[in-house]
Amino acid sequence: MKKQTFSLPQIGFSLTWIGFVLLARCSAFDAPYRRVSDLALTATPDFVIDVSFVSGNYPSDELCIEISQEKLWEAGNEANELSQHLSQKSHITVDGQVVPQDDIVAWVWATIHFEYDETGTYSGSYGGEISFCFEIGFVAPGTHTAVFETQTMSGKPYSYTWGFDVVASSAPNPTPSLPTPFLLPTLTPTK
Repeated sequence: MKKQTFSLPQIGFSLTWIGFVLLARCSAFDAPYRRVSDLALTATPDFVIDVSFVSGNYPSDELCIEISQEKLWEAGNEANELSQHLSQKSHITVDGQVVPQDDIVAWVWATIHFEYDETGTYSGSYGGEISFCFEIGFVAPGTHTAVFETQTMSGKPYSYTWGFDVVASSAPNPTPSLPTPFLLPTLTPTK
């Protein structure tokens, strides 16, 4: 059996060539940043408040869906438990692929609403709206379908499907910056 050996210059040249081909392929066919160019929304169910995209927080745009805890609340639910449940049990898929939970940021409005039945007896509470957002950097340019799925604490399923278009961009979103400070006029006391 013949053993083939390589010298370091040969290996270095081969790895350099492979690296160059991979780099050229990535840069020629696929810009690293993504922008949402259009949202195709259907009639939203009552638990969906808004679907939007946000530019500027990350190098690529974020896609967000905002839901109402009020519409998913059931008698006996308490705000903290319901918020945690919805944050853990809600899922987003893009073109059938689940967006990992670690890639979704859930923003919960820090409000609490108390519910009473018609006799005035306390029946539970729910929190403010929840926005679920994820960066679209992993989504290829083109037309896509997103699905948001969640369930009440008793297991009743809810879902909403919408479309969106993504375009490639060669530059990242500008990083948000603080406002430029300006000088206020000062008064110098006179005698």
